[in-house]
Amino acid sequence: RPGGGLSAPDARTSVVLPDKRSMNMARLGVLGRHLPFPEEAWIAAIRAQFTEKAAATNVAAFASGRAAG
Repeated sequence: RPGGGLSAPDARTSVVLPDKRSMNMARLGVLGRHLPFPEEAWIAAIRAQFTEKAAATNVAAFASGRAAG
């Protein structure tokens, strides 16, 4: 669609992730820049879903994707 975006599953990224399993969270960070929710809401939702250690890894991946996107 005009104005839309597409990210292929095999697309390479320059984002360095703390854990390779965090790719989807990094992609969510990229996507989150285009949705009408503040960054704080995303981070709160991530922290609510994971243990403290896993949340830290996922928040870092989200922030990396957001910065790259």
